[in-house]
Amino acid sequence: MRLATPLDRWTALFLATLGCAPVVGCGGRETQSEDTDGGAGGSGGDGGSGGSDAGTGTGGTGTAGKGGGISTGGGPPPPQPGRPFLIEGTARQATACANEEWQIANTALPTEHLDAAQRRRLAHAWTQAALLEHGSIAAFARFTLQLLALGAPASLIEAANAAIADETTHARLAFSMASAYAGRPVGPGALSIEGALEASSLRDVVVAAIREGCLGETVSAVQAAEVRQYVTEPALCAVLTTIADDETRHAQLSWRFVQWALERGDEELVQVARDEFARLRADVDPVPLPALDADELALLAGGAMPERLGAHIRRECVKHIIVPCAAALLARRSPHAAPRAREETSAPPLASR
Repeated sequence: MRLATPLDRWTALFLATLGCAPVVGCGGRETQSEDTDGGAGGSGGDGGSGGSDAGTGTGGTGTAGKGGGISTGGGPPPPQPGRPFLIEGTARQATACANEEWQIANTALPTEHLDAAQRRRLAHAWTQAALLEHGSIAAFARFTLQLLALGAPASLIEAANAAIADETTHARLAFSMASAYAGRPVGPGALSIEGALEASSLRDVVVAAIREGCLGETVSAVQAAEVRQYVTEPALCAVLTTIADDETRHAQLSWRFVQWALERGDEELVQVARDEFARLRADVDPVPLPALDADELALLAGGAMPERLGAHIRRECVKHIIVPCAAALLARRSPHAAPRAREETSAPPLASR
């Protein structure tokens, strides 16, 4: 099947964010091939890319922007999109509990048309999404501290602080949706932050930004727009649109940070970024996605992203968005260019390790 959402919107948006033009031959000017296996389509429309710069604001999201992995078969789930709270390579999350304090009052979501099994599946999907959104609050709080430690400009720190507020809203919205489907209050317990700041060198922060932001938040935004095509309930559409717009801005923030870091780092840091993007490119699987089945379509209608579609979107994002944007970004950083001088000459130089 072919995605209902045109990916070139994000490619153009992120290239504009970086002040770059597409690199010829890297995929930036390619058009998605149209699969011939049929497949189930969305409700039509151009999807949009969310965010104020994108100018569309019509996105939705699979399981509230960061779920993207409701298993419909065997095997491990695909990597989660969005910005997980990673510590030593493992996503740290709270556990769900009966907690009313994260719900938004007067959030109405009709569920009478669903049977008990459908409500359970959607409650589980939104709970997992909410826990990921909750963890993203910690991830951006840590990112803000790292930016301060690296001497980053105020514009990046302001954007990171705004993202904390965004993710708090996302978590509350997602817990509210989970509670509506579950028929009881759902919220987070305590979140352990032990070891959260142990890896905070410029190299560590750049690698995390590529994985969590340039990839994760980009995939999240695209999943948002794609699943939005299948949602008709107004209350759910409003929740998903808010999340989609914010995730696009968060992805922009990550691309801006990596650009800033590479302009000030040494050639070793540039090679680290080049290797990280190359690993993402090597992960692309060109196998097309077969038609969605009835269970997967039902999940999408409730705002949840089926595993197969989520993994397919991730691969398409790497091929059509991440690869061309990374190529343009790295092309601007000449292998022999000297790091840009720091504006604050009294501050110590940044180390890349």
